[in-house]
Amino acid sequence: MENYYKNKDTKKYCNKTDNPNYDLHHFETLFRSLVVAPSGSGKSNFITYLIALFCKGKGTYDNIYIFCKSVDEPLYRFLNENSKGLIKVYEDLSKLPALNDLSPTKQTLIIFDDY
Repeated sequence: MENYYKNKDTKKYCNKTDNPNYDLHHFETLFRSLVVAPSGSGKSNFITYLIALFCKGKGTYDNIYIFCKSVDEPLYRFLNENSKGLIKVYEDLSKLPALNDLSPTKQTLIIFDDY
């Protein structure tokens, strides 16, 4: 099967997103992922580490939203307080931005933890 996303005639229709830290995290910027493991296995630590890689240097994302059961999660408090406004942590899903309100020229990462 031909991959039309790699076809030169199709590429002109695809948005090219900036991904300055790809060599650190090896994630394409348009991705969906699940982190599934038992309680206490380090999921939040892994997410914190991944976000740290995304934020190195120029950074990969313009906005990072974390929705979790408790904003008192120590690692998420750390991210929220040390990100200079880049990362926002919420318990309330009503704070989830509407897709139409997200800028198509900015890259946004949304994380749902324990929902």
